Amino acid sequence: MLCTVERVIYPKAGQESSNGFSIVSFVCNTHKKDDPLAIDRNGEDLYGKAFKAKGYYLPTARAIQFEVHGHWNSHPQYGNTLEVEEIKENVTENETGIMTYLTSGLIKGLGFKTARAIYKKFGNDTLKILDSNPERLMEVSGIKRKKMEQIITSYTAYRGAKDVVSILAPLGIPSNRAVKIYNKYLDKAAEICQTHPFRLCFSKLLSFGIADNLSKAYKLSDASEERCMAAMYNILIQAETGGTSFRKTSGHLCIPYKEWMEKSKILLDTVEVSYDLLQKVAANMANKKIVKISPHPETKEVYVYRYVTALAEYEAADAIVSLITKAKDPAFDVEDEIRLMELDVNFKLAPEQRNAVITGLKNHLSVITGGPGTGKTTIINFIQTIYKKNNPDAKILLCAPTGRAARRMFESTGQKAFTIHKALNLQANEEGIYEDAELLEYDLIIVDEISMLDMFLARTFFKSIKEGTQVVLIGDSNQLPSVGPGAVLAEIIASEVVKVAKLTRVYRQQSESLIALNSLLMCKGKYTLDYGDDFVFIPAKDWEDAAKLMKKEYMNAVEEVGIDDVSMLSPFRSNKTATGVDSLNLEIKDIINPPTPSKKEMVAFGKIFREGDKVMQTKTTDDISNGDIGYITKIIGSDGEQIAIIDFGDERVVEYYQSDMETIDWAYATTVHKSQGSEYKIVIFNIMEGHSIMLKRNLAYTAVTRAKSKVIIIGNKSALVQAIKTGIEDEDKRNTMLAIRLKMMKEKRELTA
Repeated sequence: MLCTVERVIYPKAGQESSNGFSIVSFVCNTHKKDDPLAIDRNGEDLYGKAFKAKGYYLPTARAIQFEVHGHWNSHPQYGNTLEVEEIKENVTENETGIMTYLTSGLIKGLGFKTARAIYKKFGNDTLKILDSNPERLMEVSGIKRKKMEQIITSYTAYRGAKDVVSILAPLGIPSNRAVKIYNKYLDKAAEICQTHPFRLCFSKLLSFGIADNLSKAYKLSDASEERCMAAMYNILIQAETGGTSFRKTSGHLCIPYKEWMEKSKILLDTVEVSYDLLQKVAANMANKKIVKISPHPETKEVYVYRYVTALAEYEAADAIVSLITKAKDPAFDVEDEIRLMELDVNFKLAPEQRNAVITGLKNHLSVITGGPGTGKTTIINFIQTIYKKNNPDAKILLCAPTGRAARRMFESTGQKAFTIHKALNLQANEEGIYEDAELLEYDLIIVDEISMLDMFLARTFFKSIKEGTQVVLIGDSNQLPSVGPGAVLAEIIASEVVKVAKLTRVYRQQSESLIALNSLLMCKGKYTLDYGDDFVFIPAKDWEDAAKLMKKEYMNAVEEVGIDDVSMLSPFRSNKTATGVDSLNLEIKDIINPPTPSKKEMVAFGKIFREGDKVMQTKTTDDISNGDIGYITKIIGSDGEQIAIIDFGDERVVEYYQSDMETIDWAYATTVHKSQGSEYKIVIFNIMEGHSIMLKRNLAYTAVTRAKSKVIIIGNKSALVQAIKTGIEDEDKRNTMLAIRLKMMKEKRELTA
């Protein structure tokens, strides 16, 4: 039947449904003689009357007529209610109809002015253009690519993707994910969701759990090859990124074949799937280059990788070995140049610092590793200054994995530094694989915070370095490994094919810094720490008490040094506890930046963002890196076309439409992992016995070393002691063969040279 929207009953204004479910009051525009659906519970004609309908992602625009299909049901609160199965816009293809549709609010990011310009350009063909050739929108004055993508994403969600939305919404999958599925599979998207949902797991469009729920809903076989393949692939994804099958460790590039079989069978959870069947599926996956099955070169134990991951490891190893064998030795006396610079800057290097500078300047590829206060910044300055003096025309690149680490590099050296992503002009595809990297045409490259480099970024980085380039890798081997899979720094050091200079002595503030001294003690597994003005421990009775203390100390610290120089760190993001990052952010954001009539707000992905909010980018995009922190300086537009202006510093001011805000979170508190590459004057760190599997030395060490002036640890001292005592045992190490591959490749090249 045809109808128009009267009002939205649920969710209430300013709120957002977590799964897209809504209840809407419609007015019927169809007589019962024309559509049997237009009959109320008493058999009366509904024409001109209001009725309630429920469904997922129902429209809210009042100016458009809709064709609604479904069935009547009884609701305990709302009475006789239409269960919506399908809904279509009834748009008259003339100026009035098209303009009404475009400005109805259904298409986010499209206001009257832009709609008028679109219709003026394309006339009555506007909807055809939107359906078949949307890139032509960029022919309209004022519409750039990002604006075009915003319009089309929203348009697609309400037209071509509606069937996919209706299939996925009951499972709690947001409409933007349905749009991505539709954009990939177009008119086959709905059919694939219903008949081959496990295919969506391989492009990371659906998790195995969601695909399995779809499979059960449409009564597909529990023992199908597609289901087995998806489950087995999911286990490898979990090994890389974490998940229920890998609660203790993650970041593995590969896992033992036997473990893969066992975990896959548990995940599939049906007697219909035997080990024989899994082995047949595994062989098929290997033939299709979905996985790589290979024995360990030394132990001969059989391991399995995702094929793309195995390729990344092999290509990274090959590129590293190529760097070692193809660069040139310096044409100047390194030690003489060090002595001259010491005289020039009136500073004498300590013996191990001198050795590090020599290592960096004399070797094709080198690693310099050390903790806070050991002089890494001084060494960077010596290396680049001496190199530039003797190679005046040389091109030097300073870079780091994150924007904050790059900015720290700039602040400490006075030389411009870039993120690795920016230097390579990188964008990752849906698989997280970097494509079309630019060649790094530099003579010297110095990379800081190398411990944050995962295997995929490492492969792309090392492959993009031109022949003859000298590379110096700087990092702290005691920090947490990368968020992504691999243990690049640890494996390069373990391989012994790359020259390594280790810095163990603390020089910061003439060894008066308790932060530097205690971090050194922690590295050695010593848990009897020195406490004082800059290294404080405050006991907490429970989670709630810890959260209360953290908020108190945070407010005091903000008043003392300013909000930019303070951070709250927690091992976990989850808001199941009061000190989870999500919980802390929800508590503190309205205290730090309370709502006022003068501050505009934007509702996006269940969060209310406000002008003045301190926020963090959670995914690398364009110039903004994962972990970069900025402020929402302005929110412009109305509910149908809102844009948040976020200033990340360094003249990086970015516009975010509501659909872009999925990658934005508050940044008053953050996880220890997300804090890597950052420094703050004051760090407030929570550690509790309940953090259990996270209580590791490298986690506590990373948290403590984010502070420049003061560390405040809140929680259980027993948990801190446990963390310091718990180093990385063999069973906790990430499975990777990078070190052994580097050894074998170097030996092979030496034999064939």
